[in-house]
Amino acid sequence: MEIDWAKIMERPDAKHKVDGTILLKYRTITEKLNNEIEALRKKTTELEELSKQQKVTIVNLQQDKKAMENLENELKEIVGQKENEYKDQLVSLQNELEDMRIQLDPVKSQLTEAEQKLDDAEKQLNEKSYNISELEKLNNELSAKNQEMSNRIMEIEASLTETSEISAKIENIQKELEEKTSEVTQLNEKIEEMINDHNAEIESLKGDYEKQIENRYGLTAQEIARSEQQLIQQTIFLRFTGKDFVRVRNQPDEGIVLILDKLEEKWLMAWDKDTGFIDRRTAERLARSIAKSGWPLPTGARIGLGFEFEIQGDKSVPQRLLRDQHEYMD
Repeated sequence: MEIDWAKIMERPDAKHKVDGTILLKYRTITEKLNNEIEALRKKTTELEELSKQQKVTIVNLQQDKKAMENLENELKEIVGQKENEYKDQLVSLQNELEDMRIQLDPVKSQLTEAEQKLDDAEKQLNEKSYNISELEKLNNELSAKNQEMSNRIMEIEASLTETSEISAKIENIQKELEEKTSEVTQLNEKIEEMINDHNAEIESLKGDYEKQIENRYGLTAQEIARSEQQLIQQTIFLRFTGKDFVRVRNQPDEGIVLILDKLEEKWLMAWDKDTGFIDRRTAERLARSIAKSGWPLPTGARIGLGFEFEIQGDKSVPQRLLRDQHEYMD
């Protein structure tokens, strides 16, 4: 329900009905206005205080301005005084400068003459400097040549000294060479004498050996050589006895046998099926030793030396090694 303001204005002294919410609304508005009024009062108070401070500041500034104006007037007065003094001093200095210019004219003339003399002196000095430079160059060249000659002389002296030392060394070497030559000659004589003695001893031993062979086998050296050649052409069969190998005429039917194959340059070791492992290992060690060092002949020569060693085992031996052989000497 809104307030009927027209009735209230017609009868301001009468009582009128008003809704509570409206009163509360107006109360809120009134409080808000009162708060704003109070804030404005505080703001007004602050502004008044600030205004007072500004007035004091203005008064102070006015006083400072007046003091500055007084100071400015004093400075103007001082500047005027100094300006007059400086003008007087300037006039005095200008007069002095003019007097100095008048006095300087003769000095300028003298200076011009002195400069001319200085130029002439510089020309003469340059000519003398050029001459001195040429002399210094000649002196340097002469010094260099003197130094070169000195170095050359030192080199020659060093060469002479070195030549003397080399000559002395050559003489010593020649003496040593003569001594060594004498020693070598003596050694050659001794060696030749020893060779002759050795050859004589060999001939003597050879004769004794041939006699021993002839006495042992009933054959001469020529016959033994022929027998040895026949042995070399034959196939050699070696039978293992359990301790070592012995030569036999033909291949054994049993046991372990070592055969020399001259065509293939091999030693072949074979055995039958009943041969034991220990015997095979023992025979193999001996057979490898024989293949390495060869089988000795009666004359002392060795056949099959360095031939390859091959194990045939219980395999068959090549037939070409089993054909009839010539007679040979045990």
